[in-house]
Amino acid sequence: MSQQIIVYTDYVCPFCLLAEEAIVQATDDMGVEIRWRPFELRPAPVPLNVF
Repeated sequence: MSQQIIVYTDYVCPFCLLAEEAIVQATDDMGVEIRWRPFELRPAPVPLNVF
């Protein structure tokens, strides 16, 4: 029986995708199934007034 890792990631944030390659490399040749689940971190984003 293989182990399973469930990764919850924000599908809007481009920085969350940076973890994908690291997770795949870390579990390479370990017989681990990686399951990706969407997660919306900020469902109602408010523009930031930083200017």
